[in-house]
Amino acid sequence: MKTIPSLLLGWLTASTSLFAQAPWSGDLMQKGIAAVTCGAPAQDPTGTPISAGNAFTFGLFDVRNPSPSDYGPCQNVFPPTPVTTPIWYAADYHDPTWNARDLGNVFGIAIDDNGQMYTGAHGLYGTYQPLHHRYGNIGGGAASLSAAGTVYRIDKTTGLPTVYCVIPNQQPMTLSTPTFVSGPGLGNLTFDADHNQFFVTSLEDGKIYRVAAGGMTGTVLNSHDPLAPDSGNPGMPSRDDRLWAVEYHEGEVYYSVWHDGSPGNPSEIRKVGLDGSGNFVPSLDVHVAYVPGQAGWAASSPVVDLTFSLDGQTMVAGVRTMATDTRAYNHASGTHLLELVSGSWTPTHFQRTGCNNPDGEGYGGVALGMEGGTQDAVVWTSSADMVANYGPHGLFGVRLSDVPVNGMAVNSWKVPYIAGFANMPMDDRKGSGGDIEILREEACAQIEVREIHCPEEAGAPYTVDLIIDHNLTSTTVNYLQFKPCPTSSLPAGSSTVQPGPAGIVTLSPPLPANTPYPISVTLPASPMGGMVYFKVKLLNETGVECCLETVCVDLPPCDCAEILDTRIDCEPDPATGLNKYTLTFTVQNQTHLSGSPFTFSGATFLPPSGFDQSSIVLSPANIAPGTTGTVSICYYGVPGALCFNLAVHDGTEENCCALTDICLDLPPCDGHTDPEPDTCALARRIPCCPETGTAVVDFTVCNNSAVPRTYSWSFTSTPTVSCPIMLDPSDLSPAAGFIGPVPAFGCMTVSIVVRCDKFQEPGSCANLELCADPGMGLPVVCCSTVIYLPSPDEPVVKLSDPTGDGPIGLTPGEKRELTFKVQNPTDSELPVSLQFFSENGMLAVGEERFEAVLAPQSSQEVVVPITRRDNGDQSPQWTELQIIGKVLHRPLAYLPVQLLDGDRSKALPKVKKIDTIPLPSATVQLDIQTLPGRYYRVEESSDMLGEWSTTECTVTDGGYANGVFLGNGGVVNCSVPCDELEKKMFYRVVRID
Repeated sequence: MKTIPSLLLGWLTASTSLFAQAPWSGDLMQKGIAAVTCGAPAQDPTGTPISAGNAFTFGLFDVRNPSPSDYGPCQNVFPPTPVTTPIWYAADYHDPTWNARDLGNVFGIAIDDNGQMYTGAHGLYGTYQPLHHRYGNIGGGAASLSAAGTVYRIDKTTGLPTVYCVIPNQQPMTLSTPTFVSGPGLGNLTFDADHNQFFVTSLEDGKIYRVAAGGMTGTVLNSHDPLAPDSGNPGMPSRDDRLWAVEYHEGEVYYSVWHDGSPGNPSEIRKVGLDGSGNFVPSLDVHVAYVPGQAGWAASSPVVDLTFSLDGQTMVAGVRTMATDTRAYNHASGTHLLELVSGSWTPTHFQRTGCNNPDGEGYGGVALGMEGGTQDAVVWTSSADMVANYGPHGLFGVRLSDVPVNGMAVNSWKVPYIAGFANMPMDDRKGSGGDIEILREEACAQIEVREIHCPEEAGAPYTVDLIIDHNLTSTTVNYLQFKPCPTSSLPAGSSTVQPGPAGIVTLSPPLPANTPYPISVTLPASPMGGMVYFKVKLLNETGVECCLETVCVDLPPCDCAEILDTRIDCEPDPATGLNKYTLTFTVQNQTHLSGSPFTFSGATFLPPSGFDQSSIVLSPANIAPGTTGTVSICYYGVPGALCFNLAVHDGTEENCCALTDICLDLPPCDGHTDPEPDTCALARRIPCCPETGTAVVDFTVCNNSAVPRTYSWSFTSTPTVSCPIMLDPSDLSPAAGFIGPVPAFGCMTVSIVVRCDKFQEPGSCANLELCADPGMGLPVVCCSTVIYLPSPDEPVVKLSDPTGDGPIGLTPGEKRELTFKVQNPTDSELPVSLQFFSENGMLAVGEERFEAVLAPQSSQEVVVPITRRDNGDQSPQWTELQIIGKVLHRPLAYLPVQLLDGDRSKALPKVKKIDTIPLPSATVQLDIQTLPGRYYRVEESSDMLGEWSTTECTVTDGGYANGVFLGNGGVVNCSVPCDELEKKMFYRVVRID
């Protein structure tokens, strides 16, 4: 990077004490600005030493408007031949603290959704030319292990770096030079805006760390160790267990495994899924792709950075040359493009980055930038030797459309880290390049593909359900228009069509900003599926285009079969100690949509492990093209995830097709598991909020099947004598839409805002029924509520600490403190007397009453502890907490509470039967359903409110006096002594493994 003379440095320090001064106006970080890391030069091209305080490791470059005149070819020349190809000295900025002394060596970069910058300590830079190898004083010092694990936050306005968090477990090892002994540092980092958190890879232990975002500091929450467990020994793990790149994308965390980067052991890209809270789901850690290896001289060439195009169809992977495991270099690394082809990431292009060595000069940092205001137009990479044999080292930009399939780019933009490139040996700082991250423009509209429906007959189109939500705060959208994309802009292997409706769609009422709008379009495409692109144009009332977005849809193949429903029956199998699951699939034969229809008469399940037969003959009947039938198979296993492929074929087995990646959640075994009906939840009465003039309705739908489902929801409003107001679509935002895909045995909530303009008189109300339809002829689930305007003499009560996007959920015995806001909406004092009440007794309420006199237009919070009282055996899915107004003696609010049974992959103990035996001594006999090899304990309580105590029990075939016994996979009989003087006693069974 550019070295600033000491006199100028002193001036910058004085002038940036409050706000940094960059060559561009406004914040330092803006959309299109590139944040860059690099090694810190210890001397200039003349050999003059540069102190650590004057050698920069972090900087910003304005690459928003690359000029076509600077887009030129390589020129691999040796001195004294002059360099004539264009070099772009883009405007840059370096805060005085972004140096090797204060910030230290850093590599990975992330930018959050507010433009704040973050970078992680890193110790693996090169030694070909003198560089400063050390960590920063801000993090703890040159060789500090704490500094080696530090993630820094760099303020977007002042530029000042501070310690954001410290990733643990750094241990000392010899790094790039014999005198640099510390932890190896961090690989890369990424920001997850959906869950407001970061992910960081550690080079020390092969783990991905999850960090909660929190303003000036972050909190390390937990970690995911995807491969071999960390040994705890100092030093990096083996290359096959070493992680570097990490990037969040569409609810999943993608990361790279170092390996060798050679053709025989190429770098690997993997991903791990997240749950609704953003936590790791280790069972969803899967292989994504191998990046083609390079056969260069380097010790290894790992993938160190990843980024995705805004349309989600292109992944860019940057490779770095490593001369040793601790020393970076160049000459053997480039940039890969991977395209999403039929749902799989496939390497399609390899750019041998730079201009000197034909194997590539990449340093691994990658980002997508703009040209002429168009997003994702330029692939930017960190690179060595961008013009000639001695450099310069810096940022190498190639138009996305010009990235070669396999070779060096014909033309490029070349932005040196340090100004004044002279093509001299001291300019050639091999191994000095770092990472690059560019803050990109937000889309003017978010268009989400919610569900894809196969054609209903041969030649018919697909139907795609969309949600359109624009963020043009000063504009309402009056019209929509769907158009095909220019064929010249399409990725290889994709297509474009004219969606239906083909004309102008009038929106009534017009669509304001941040209001989801559901709409279905038809796509006339081949039933074989594939990637289809089209454009959505949003127009205002004058017909002026205010937003144009490109939508890509990965259409599934619909020329084989579709599973419409799944039934799982289960019984323990004593012979194997496993559960015997009978899986029955309702399957539609879709070969009538193809050119070669055939009847299904058999099926094969792969891999075959666990299935009693890998191939079966369909019974009781074959499934003809266009019709629906059943396929049934037995599987022996344990509760949890089961994934497999299903091939269907005709009697000759010459005609066949396959359904891939079918995943089920096998429940605990309790004889048989009839599918439970789906459920929904609504508060029974919802007040109009005086502050906003609206009521917020949280509609929760629970999918109780073993497969994900997407629901279309709608409303009805029927006037009655008691509630005569009728709501119409203009009163609800949104008025219809989709929920899902809701995971198997999971729930999802949609929030609906109801305008209360029609509610003029206190106490006036409207009935509202919301229904969710899963389609495929399955039952529709509906819930009802009443929207009302509170009376002047009653308070408004609402939950003030909602947990995420869903309802309150409690597992058996769980305790939770709920905070309610009690508001006086009137202009006079209001006596308030409330009672918190569980009508069916499922909840124990710790603070049952609240009394106060609220001042006019004031509110007060009340904390109500609740405890779930049941043990989860045969519990309903929902209960509710009622808030009763004792002055008016009527309910003021209802809070739905979901009764959870925890992780369905871990069977809850269940009491199947309970009897009292009076003679010869009073005992209670409990029949308990168990799993083989698991330990259980029996506990008792006289009132279910105090502590539960372990009771003695006698098991028919042996047990322990302290109430602990071993499960056998079936029903265990346990006898508990009973005190005849006790009026009542409650028992529960706890699994303690």
